[in-house]
Amino acid sequence: MKFEDIKFIKNSDGVVSIVLNRPSKRNSISQNMMNELVKAIGLANSDDSCRLVKLEGSGKVFCAGGDLDWMRSQAASSRADRMNEAKKLANMFRIMDTATKPILGIIRGHAFGGGLGLISICDYSICSSEVKFGLTETRLGLIPATISPYVFAKIGSTHSRDIFLSGEIFNALKAQRIGLVNEVVDSNIFEKSVDSYVDYFKKTSIKAVSASKQLIQMLRPKISDELINETAKRLADTWESDDAKRGIEGFLKSKRVEW
Repeated sequence: MKFEDIKFIKNSDGVVSIVLNRPSKRNSISQNMMNELVKAIGLANSDDSCRLVKLEGSGKVFCAGGDLDWMRSQAASSRADRMNEAKKLANMFRIMDTATKPILGIIRGHAFGGGLGLISICDYSICSSEVKFGLTETRLGLIPATISPYVFAKIGSTHSRDIFLSGEIFNALKAQRIGLVNEVVDSNIFEKSVDSYVDYFKKTSIKAVSASKQLIQMLRPKISDELINETAKRLADTWESDDAKRGIEGFLKSKRVEW
């Protein structure tokens, strides 16, 4: 299968690499990338020899969140279209979150907005000590709605109240402290740390790991259709606010909005 916005690399040891591959766009999530990530996870799920998925980004940024062209189209769309787009994105996160294969997040570069959503669906994440993170939607008069169920499930209420509300850009050590990532590693030993973690899965039963992941999914609170629909509704409500119109206009014109 041919991909445009991601790379799908199957190694001989059963490890699959899914690489966000829009470096000139800071690996922002386009509609096509959404579709391709869903297909890629489907390929990994159906491959009996796949023991682990590595999720990574090409270039200097892991993922900058939503694509600029997508934001422009959303600004001009109807409420119904915005809700449909939000549900498509939510469906991608759900499919990735419920993948039957373990997903290792390899975070070499910065992550914002939807990039935090992608990290949140990973079973384990290793990030470089230089990486910066942020949910900056409130700086634009928006809310981090679509990704919120997954980020909340990852870091809990206390830390969600912090990063959802403040719009803070924070460092790797804070990301580890709040539970967003598992390991913070200096760049000079980063690849060695990734290889060391991958090696664990070369000593495990593929079927047992998959069954264990499904057990975890059964035990944790479910992210329901009702919850996804409600977050899409709240996002649509926010897009229609005066603050969002000001914030998005400023963002698209690369102008800082004073609140």
